[in-house]
Amino acid sequence: MELSRWVCFLLLLPSAVASRTSGEVLLYEFGQSDCKASLFPSTGTVSDLSLTMDPTLVSCINGAVGVESLLDNTHAGPRLRSSGDITAVRNQLVASAEMTLEFWLKPASINNYKATRFMTIGKADYPESDDWVDRCSARPLGHFDLMLWQLEDALRLSYSGLKVAPSVAIEDGDVEDCKEEQVEIFENTNPQHLVITVKDREQKAYVDGATLPFNRKENFFDASYIEAISHLDFFTNEFLHNSEIGTEIQAAPWTGQLYLFAMYDKVLTPEEVQANLAAKLRNSLPSMTDKTVTINEDGESAAGSKWTSDPFSYQAELTFSELATISLAGVISDADVDLVDYPNYNADGSKPRLFVGTLPATGSLFLSDGTPIEAEDVEIIDEVVKFRPPKDQNGAGLVSFTLYGKDGETGERSVEGADATITVNVDSVDDPPVPTEIADETVMVGVDGVNIFTLQGTDVDDAITGASILTFPGAGDLHNIESDGVTFGTKLDSGGGEVDLTSLKVGYRFTGDESNPDDTGFLRDDLFSFKLKDASGVKGVPASVAFRIFTSLVATPTSNAEKFTCVEETAGDVLLRGFDNSTSKRDLKFRIAELPQHGDLYDPFNMVTKLGVGSIVEAVDSCPDPSVAATCYPGVNVKYVGNKDYFNFPEMMFNGSSVDSEWDRFKYNAVVSASTDAKSLPKTQRVKVINKNDRTDMTGPEETVFVYALSSADKSERETFCEVEENKEKKECVYGGVARITGINVKEVDKNVDRVRVSIKSETGNGLVALNLEHLDLANFVDCNYPKPNSDFDKNRPWKCKGDGDLRSETVFVAQPRDLNLLFDGLRYENSVKNSVDNVTITIYDGINGEMGCIPKAEQRVDGSVRGNGCYLTNLTLNILVGGFDPSRDDGKSEKTGFLPFGIVLPYQAMLGMMGGMLVMACCCCSCMKRKWKKRRKRKRKEREEKKQKALQLPEIAGGDLEDGVRENRGKDAGAGFINIAGKGVKGMRGGLEKAQGYGIGGPAVGLALKGVKKGGGGEK
Repeated sequence: MELSRWVCFLLLLPSAVASRTSGEVLLYEFGQSDCKASLFPSTGTVSDLSLTMDPTLVSCINGAVGVESLLDNTHAGPRLRSSGDITAVRNQLVASAEMTLEFWLKPASINNYKATRFMTIGKADYPESDDWVDRCSARPLGHFDLMLWQLEDALRLSYSGLKVAPSVAIEDGDVEDCKEEQVEIFENTNPQHLVITVKDREQKAYVDGATLPFNRKENFFDASYIEAISHLDFFTNEFLHNSEIGTEIQAAPWTGQLYLFAMYDKVLTPEEVQANLAAKLRNSLPSMTDKTVTINEDGESAAGSKWTSDPFSYQAELTFSELATISLAGVISDADVDLVDYPNYNADGSKPRLFVGTLPATGSLFLSDGTPIEAEDVEIIDEVVKFRPPKDQNGAGLVSFTLYGKDGETGERSVEGADATITVNVDSVDDPPVPTEIADETVMVGVDGVNIFTLQGTDVDDAITGASILTFPGAGDLHNIESDGVTFGTKLDSGGGEVDLTSLKVGYRFTGDESNPDDTGFLRDDLFSFKLKDASGVKGVPASVAFRIFTSLVATPTSNAEKFTCVEETAGDVLLRGFDNSTSKRDLKFRIAELPQHGDLYDPFNMVTKLGVGSIVEAVDSCPDPSVAATCYPGVNVKYVGNKDYFNFPEMMFNGSSVDSEWDRFKYNAVVSASTDAKSLPKTQRVKVINKNDRTDMTGPEETVFVYALSSADKSERETFCEVEENKEKKECVYGGVARITGINVKEVDKNVDRVRVSIKSETGNGLVALNLEHLDLANFVDCNYPKPNSDFDKNRPWKCKGDGDLRSETVFVAQPRDLNLLFDGLRYENSVKNSVDNVTITIYDGINGEMGCIPKAEQRVDGSVRGNGCYLTNLTLNILVGGFDPSRDDGKSEKTGFLPFGIVLPYQAMLGMMGGMLVMACCCCSCMKRKWKKRRKRKRKEREEKKQKALQLPEIAGGDLEDGVRENRGKDAGAGFINIAGKGVKGMRGGLEKAQGYGIGGPAVGLALKGVKKGGGGEK
């Protein structure tokens, strides 16, 4: 077997990859991407000679490589023509003097007798004349036309030309040198592989690899004619002369399909023809086709809506299985596997694959198995999707999405920019109205009581225009409501099934039993059902109105409690009111449902009878709703008396702080006079109780307070270590000669609403008193000072603040009553005068009379309290007993009582005189007395030490009163000190002190009678 046959055999094997014969001068494969651009480049050796396509007359073959002409007899000239210079092609053909034309094409089936010119190779245009001689003589020298054309189903090849100038005049019928020949190639409308070879005057033709009986030699057709080639045209409807038929045939565009055209500058061998046949066409890419689908706004097919058979279906979106199936059949195609009469058709080839290009802007897209498509590039296996439109949206082209394909064999993507657009039209569905359920509505309707319900709902695409009643209530009647919206109209007949209303309002009139409400006034539950209707007459699903019926009696407490203002601990009136909502008003009484927590209620006609829960207060007649009736009985008063010291107004102290007090309140029902079984819901009435100023109480220790006299050592210690300033706050420390007074208690029931003035004063003026310095910030020494002497402001207040809270004989300040216990806690007292008695008086001024010593009303900074024009005074006197110096701290130096060196006690003035005399004597006798004084000082110091030791060794006194103690101790050892005894059983202290004055050198003895103390200490004169 020859090698060429083996090659041909191998090329035809299904498993072999066939290759084309190379060396094409021109090769046009009409790829799909090029088709989109309407420009087909040549991939032959001459690559710059493109074919330009008129896309209005020539189209790409869907899903295949190739083009086809559209039938249009009105457009003259070629639909597909070479652009650029054909010189390079002509030069190659002239050089070889050979030519091969190769086509993959599919002739059209033509049923009319018209010439359809398919391809023309020629030099130039010439006049279109019906006269053959004129046309022939008009051709320039060397003109050549090679044409493929079709008449009915026969494909024909024609060529004509003029080799040299005619030697004789051309006469009619003389066509020897102006000659046209035509040869019928085949008569077949199937896809064909056609090859025509030209060499010298020998032409051959191959159809699907088989050689045709087409072997003619014409002396006028040789290589020299190739020099005339200047253009390459396809699909033209120019006139065509048929010499064999002898008539002019009207031309029409060729409407077949052209898949490939190649031109070689050589004659292909039969083996090369077979190889090109086996190679067929290049692989075609998937082709995408737009598609429009229509569904309804619920996602169903456009044929209908589920809710017509299932009225409740509109209340929930459809399940996935109920969504319409959108078929994508025809959106993607590939001629290699889909086009049966396509040269490359392979029924066993792999189908193209479909992918999502872009998602819809709204709504939800699903694969056929229910998987949501939420991203691009998702493959759609079975060419089926489902789509759920956005809720209640519709319209033509509401959404769209795009798809692209991939070749089933190569995986190559379909042409970019040529994706299929799937447009989704969404038809509207007249949605029924969606009613609004009314549940647990509370209505107060008693016998003949009425209530109006407004039936509401929504409709996304229509107006709600009406309603109908489906079921009726069990304890009342329904009525139409007139156009004014409030007047009851006709009663609806409950026995006739569904009843249309005249408006969207319906009235309910209670006709049931009101005699047995519960403790809250509740009678029973009731309900009815309805449907809404839209402007299209579509009715929705039923909805219900469920309500709780309470008695028509209504208690109407006054929200403004200012009307019922009671004074602290004083009986005041509180008005009880109510009305009956029934058509026929009934007389009312009032029932106490809950008592006040901070006071008591009394019968208005009998202050002796205290009201309790369930007590009935009589009224004269019914008090209708004030909005309905302008006048009515104003109700009935009850008497309210607050508990002792209770008030709830004012609500703030003078400084803006809140008063810790809640408003008092009680509850009551309105009941029918004829039958107290029918009662309203309990309502709360608040009561305002204003403060009435109460006297501030103060108590203190009953015992006399004893304190050692303040010695110079004590003063020195205090001044050295105690009276220092640290951050402007005084520091207290422990030293001798000071008493800490405890047990003072201030009780104030007005909750610090107003301030009080406080005065602390030493009767003798020798005592110094200091407040608790740790709480000194609670005392105000500023607000009560005179702003200007003799001003009008001073006239109403003949007092002013004194001191600063530290040691003073008189201190005056302003404070809140409840802060006084902190200020008085550990009150500090000092006195330098030994063996003396003092009284410290604390006075609290509580009220608003400035002339009487209280803080004037204008300065209290609070309103709302009841204040008489007086001033409560509360006094507390503290008895102070001042002893001698603390023996353990006495340095022997004189204090305010004075002393002589020998221990003789003298008045202070005498002491000054004697000291002057002694100073003179000392000056005169200094030299002689120096030694004597030295001895005396030594002896004196010894005596003092003995006295101290003896004082510390005094036995406890078992009992007795002060006077006995003084008498029994006369003549005893001098120098006995005071014993500070703080306890019970003090008797005759003041008298005992008087008798003790002047007894004993070194100080009088004072016996303080503890329980069981009989003897005092001391010495005689």
